[in-house]
Amino acid sequence: MPEPFTMEELRRIARAKFTVPTNTSAEGAMVCRQFAKIVQSPTIRVIVGKSSAKASESEGQEQLSQRTYVLHIDRLKEVSGYFEGLFNFNGKETNDAEIRLEDGFDELEDFDAFDAFVQFLYTGSYFGPHLGDLDFQVVLSARVWSLADRLMANELKAIAKAKLEERFTLDTSDEDNRVAVPHLISIVHGIYGGSIRPSKHDCYLFCYEAFRLQTRSSVPRPVEGLR
Repeated sequence: MPEPFTMEELRRIARAKFTVPTNTSAEGAMVCRQFAKIVQSPTIRVIVGKSSAKASESEGQEQLSQRTYVLHIDRLKEVSGYFEGLFNFNGKETNDAEIRLEDGFDELEDFDAFDAFVQFLYTGSYFGPHLGDLDFQVVLSARVWSLADRLMANELKAIAKAKLEERFTLDTSDEDNRVAVPHLISIVHGIYGGSIRPSKHDCYLFCYEAFRLQTRSSVPRPVEGLR
């Protein structure tokens, strides 16, 4: 299996996530041990997206390339209940040292969301491309929220929700701070097309409030029992 990271990539990870505290040497030693444990753990190949043959079976759907990642198993188990379950089961995926995630990766934003998951995996947060594009960032956070829901990555899910809330609490009396309606639609589509558990109802209510505030319009309130 190829080496997962170059030395320069490891240095960037160390600087981003594991800056050594200055107050006590004990804390510094703990951080160093934590980082060493992560990069010394076994890795596994994670292939995201459908193969070209399967993608071509979907009519009218633009074919997107698969993306392949080589990720550390200990980190995957630590942040994702989904991956933890796969590794504890010790099934075909772990025996083959390869995990395939095909469903739910139909648009470019879905791949961007997994890139954000990988960034979170090693840095504890994510930013994504196009940092100056607030609308892109809020759409990305909706996709990340859905992906985190599916992967049972609760910490990432909380970060994505916080980023959504931060964006939607900007002063909407300034039109530049409003999220365009097409992006709002994409956000709702991303959340409700991708999430799987009852907790999505909470985010449904959140999106309802965001849509009402951002468009300054009256929309039907969601049914309280929706799941």
